[in-house]
Amino acid sequence: MDALISLMNHPYVTMKLGLGSDKRNIDTIYPISLFFAFGIYLVFDRYQKRYNSAVPFHWTHPEVSFICFDHVKGVHSWQKAADPTWEARQLVEPNLQSHLKTPELLPAMAEGRQWITSFDPATGLHIGSFLADNEEEIERKIRVVQQAQRTWKKTTFQQRRRVVRSLLKWLVDNQESCARVACRDTGKTCQFIRIPLLYGCSPQY
Repeated sequence: MDALISLMNHPYVTMKLGLGSDKRNIDTIYPISLFFAFGIYLVFDRYQKRYNSAVPFHWTHPEVSFICFDHVKGVHSWQKAADPTWEARQLVEPNLQSHLKTPELLPAMAEGRQWITSFDPATGLHIGSFLADNEEEIERKIRVVQQAQRTWKKTTFQQRRRVVRSLLKWLVDNQESCARVACRDTGKTCQFIRIPLLYGCSPQY
C-alpha cells in the first residue's frame, strides 16, 4: 500500500522501478497490475454496452387515424386523441356499437363490414370508429404471430433480456405519453395510471 501511494504521489519514481532498496522505488508488478485491471474493466464495459445495454428506439404515441370535428374552427382536422386539449363529438350513452344508432360516426362506403366504436369512458368523447377484423384477417394475424414465435424461441436469454431492457427504458422515458394514452383509452386519471406504471418498472432497476 505504501508503494502504491508513493506511485500516485511521485509518478516520476517509476523511472527507477526495481532499482536499489529505497521504499519509494516501486516494483514493476504494481503499475502492470493496475494497467491490466483497467484494461479488463474497459473490455468488460464495452461488452456490457454492446450486448446487454438497452437499444434506444423512437416510437411516438398513436395519432388519431380518422377525421374528427374541430368545434372551435368548425372544420374537420387531424388531431391526437392523447392530447389533453383534444376535442371530439360527445356521444350519448356510448357503447361499442354506437355507430349503429349514429351512422355519421362511420366513414363513407362502410357497408358490408362490422365496425367498433371507440370512446373515452370518462367523457364519452368519440375517439374513432375502427373496422373489425374478419375471419380471414384474424387467421392471417395468427399465422404472423406463430412465425414470430418460432423466431423468438430460438433467441438466447441474453437477447431476450436486452429486448426487455430496451422496452423498459422506452417505457420509463415515455411514461407521460403512455399514461395519457392509457387515460384516454380507459377513462382513468393520469395519476392513477402512473402509480402501477412506475411500480411495475421499479423492480427492474
